[in-house]
Amino acid sequence: MPTSACDATFRKVYNCFAVLRQVRSIRPVPTSAYHTLVVALVLSRLDYGNAVLVGLPAYLYNRLQSVLNAAARSIAGLRRSDHITDTFASFHWFKVPERVQFKLATIVYRSLNGTAPRYLAADLRRLSDMPYRRRLRSSLTDKLDIRQSLRISLLRECRVRVRHTGSVVNA
Repeated sequence: MPTSACDATFRKVYNCFAVLRQVRSIRPVPTSAYHTLVVALVLSRLDYGNAVLVGLPAYLYNRLQSVLNAAARSIAGLRRSDHITDTFASFHWFKVPERVQFKLATIVYRSLNGTAPRYLAADLRRLSDMPYRRRLRSSLTDKLDIRQSLRISLLRECRVRVRHTGSVVNA
């Protein structure tokens, strides 16, 4: 694991906890307003650029998850020893690995349907849309061809295997 990814994750966790402490200091506000503040100021920092967090080691996901747990406990007024799973369900929040996978799936969906920025959509194509692959069996599947620039970040995903042809196959 490169130290830059570790350092960036620890800085992100530190900054999120700092903002959460600042938001807690203005506590005499209605619960709905406090919920909005936490989501806007803490979770937006946590989610910023989380598509590149694909494939991080578990200990870094746990650090990011601790921010999410602290935010949920702060909003719900729970103690540290209270269970958090029901609170996540009531807020309609995903855990950190699920948030990262959802962000990546959203980027791929938007790229394939033409609603993503061009620099993302240009790097991702269906095999069936490639004229020199139409006669192959792989063109009948939902496999994708990823250009080298995007492939580097996706190689870290543990559930995706890139074959020598450059197509992505769900493992």
